[in-house]
Amino acid sequence: MSIKLELTKIFNISALIGVLILLSSTAFAQKGQAPEDDADQSKLSAKQEMDLYYEGMRLAREGSPEEAKQKLRIVAEIDPPGNFQDDAYYEIARITDQIQTRYREALALYEEMVAKFPNARPSRRAKRRLEFLRKALVSGEEPLRSYENILKKYKAEELEALTAEMQQMLDEQPNFALRWDAMLWLANAKRRLNKYAEAVEIYEQLERENKGTDREREAMLGEAECLVGIGNISKARAMFENLAKTEGFGKHAADSFLANLDKGLTHKIFKWISIGILLLALLVLPILAFAGKLHRPESWMPSIEFWAILPIMVIVTFFGSQHGDFMVRFSLTITTLTLLLLYVFPILVNGMVLKRWWQKAIFFLCATLLVLACIFMAVESGDLYDQVLYDMNEYLR
Repeated sequence: MSIKLELTKIFNISALIGVLILLSSTAFAQKGQAPEDDADQSKLSAKQEMDLYYEGMRLAREGSPEEAKQKLRIVAEIDPPGNFQDDAYYEIARITDQIQTRYREALALYEEMVAKFPNARPSRRAKRRLEFLRKALVSGEEPLRSYENILKKYKAEELEALTAEMQQMLDEQPNFALRWDAMLWLANAKRRLNKYAEAVEIYEQLERENKGTDREREAMLGEAECLVGIGNISKARAMFENLAKTEGFGKHAADSFLANLDKGLTHKIFKWISIGILLLALLVLPILAFAGKLHRPESWMPSIEFWAILPIMVIVTFFGSQHGDFMVRFSLTITTLTLLLLYVFPILVNGMVLKRWWQKAIFFLCATLLVLACIFMAVESGDLYDQVLYDMNEYLR
């Protein structure tokens, strides 16, 4: 019995020693491996870093900005830096700025990013946005938030409502730091809505407020393009010519527009034909008078056709005067020359005593050509030619 008891004690002691040895070795092994594990947790593999970065970007797109920033912060805090660290810093600032619209916080984040990575690729974008925010936040976060919300909601079918929203924001924030940008956006939007007269008023205000700057030229270009839309080519051409005279914003666009208004070979042919007809008439009439072919007619009273057409011409001139400077001049030109045709040439016919039908036909053909030449030269002498050409092109189109 005593031997069996002794063997049991020995066995129990041996088992206890074995357990203690096993526990000691395990603890020792864990103690030796701890530094390696800690080292693994302080850095990520290139693939893990990339996966975290794109996971953050996905969360931002899906409307979880805070979760996205948490993922990106892990990438941004890797030591030593990984391949995506500068992009992660930029995206944290961008999400804070453009998605959460916490502009002042974003401003600090952009500044930190530019300071840490001055030569990184995203730093260029960060610097531009940083400069913009410093300027825009002079008038506070709320006006900037309203302004950018309008820009984000921009859709063609909602443009009418957005212009009203932008106008209201400008009325409520007269000292808005980005007033120029907002007003320019408003003018361009009204132009897209074909509200050219309202757009012209805004452009003219911008011109008055920005004399002698590229901003004035930009507003002039917008106004000139509106005038083209209205059809007032005369005034538009004058503005384009002013822009084309000096170097600066809008010169290339002005040169291009003026080149499209080039009168071309056809215009030159008509011009010289008209000059030739007028010179021929001035030469032939005195010769006929001295040769005795022209006689004083029995009556100088206007014909019945003159009295019939006169009220129509007066009405046309009146309604033409309601549609701007161009219509006034054009209507008066056509009215004057038409009355000349109806009044003067019948007197000449009577004075020449034309008896045969073919003589009268030839005379009236020549008279018609002479009147057309007078009309062309009257249009050419001013700035109506471009307007007529533009209106014809618009009609044929």
